[in-house]
Amino acid sequence: MPNTVTAVRRDAAPALKRLDFESHFWDGIVDRCFGKATRKRARRLIQTPEFQEMLERNFMTGDVQSDRLVRKMRTDPEIRKDYQIAISSGIDAVDSPCPELVAFMKHAVNIPDIFDRDMIELGAHVFLTQFNPITFFAYGWPCALLQGPSVGITAAAWYTNQPQKPLTLLENVKRPEFYQRLLVRFMETFKWFAAVAQPGASQPYSAAFQENCRIRIIHSQIRAHMETDNPTWNFDPPIGWMVDELGTPLSAAEGSIVVTTLATAIVMSRRHLSQQISDREMEALFQFTSYLNYMQGVPEDLLFANVDDTALYFAAYLMTMAPDCTYESIEALIYAAQHLHLEEALFPDSKPMQMLLGGLMSASFDEIYGVPFLNYYNAKRAPGWAKSIFRSTKVAFRGINLLSARSHRLRALLDQSGLMFWNDIFPAAEERIKQHYAGIAEGTDLVRS
Repeated sequence: MPNTVTAVRRDAAPALKRLDFESHFWDGIVDRCFGKATRKRARRLIQTPEFQEMLERNFMTGDVQSDRLVRKMRTDPEIRKDYQIAISSGIDAVDSPCPELVAFMKHAVNIPDIFDRDMIELGAHVFLTQFNPITFFAYGWPCALLQGPSVGITAAAWYTNQPQKPLTLLENVKRPEFYQRLLVRFMETFKWFAAVAQPGASQPYSAAFQENCRIRIIHSQIRAHMETDNPTWNFDPPIGWMVDELGTPLSAAEGSIVVTTLATAIVMSRRHLSQQISDREMEALFQFTSYLNYMQGVPEDLLFANVDDTALYFAAYLMTMAPDCTYESIEALIYAAQHLHLEEALFPDSKPMQMLLGGLMSASFDEIYGVPFLNYYNAKRAPGWAKSIFRSTKVAFRGINLLSARSHRLRALLDQSGLMFWNDIFPAAEERIKQHYAGIAEGTDLVRS
């Protein structure tokens, strides 16, 4: 770990070790993602006591309804059957449901007034079509890694992959079977994104609704394990999970950023690659992401119905993360992310495509995160040839997107490429990975609900 930290702590330290409201470490990343104007607004926001109190409070809060239901399931496994009936057919289809299940279903079905179900449906369609291969390989992968500073999310990834002592996290990550397993986890996550964006995304009891509920219960299971399994699992640093320093694992605040990281890739593609997305489509996209956050138990004071507020609070969230908090876990995650060989999984039979896409992803990582971040966490830098190809490819991508504004046929082809990416390419790649890694790929979820 470096001897110096570019962040400056205030005299009265935050209640949580992970927070630093005076840090400027993330400013460059926020500038590149959302622009300097958003970063300046976020800087003013994070200096307010109201924001600091709200963020610290939500780091101490989990998913109230789901956590209570999971605790009940642990004492009475038969409730799982009632839960399966309720999420597919409604609470009225369950004979004598327990109060915890009633509360869970009421929360999932009765969405806040800030949401419009038609806009959520449109936003899901925008997500599937506009997060196309161009967006993914230009900005998608590094934007997804914006979850990395959030120690609870990172720790959950380590937990579900069970790092073993006495190896350090970085030593564990460098074992081939570890990043193979993490690649499988990554593919499972993207499969979830595709599942919750299918038609019917906003409708109770749809397949997308059931998938939202399923992952919500999984998160509560992980949270319960992390809080109670300290004697058998060491997160280093610190030993175990220290709630007083780090808050609740997979907290409400952390839940508010997961889907937003991928929406950020679309924001960047619109800003930097001239992707043709209307203001209404952008608003719908962020209605969809905010709805998914709500479905994961995020409280209403961290839900936003428009693009500007979502970008502002997401930027403010990033800018409060202390870069030295659990340094080892972030360093290990970045190492793993840069060695997943995703391009080989997607295109196993084409070495030129692997080289091209690998270079694009490494160069885009460089562009978003910048030299100070990469050096601080000992990340791999993109080679010069990859940067040159990335610059040229961005010009080509920009031209294609601009041309699509004048060609309905080209726009339709780009939209179709997004649907194909989510519905065909990713599932096929996941299947290839599972076949290749066999037993390594199996059993990564703690619970299938």
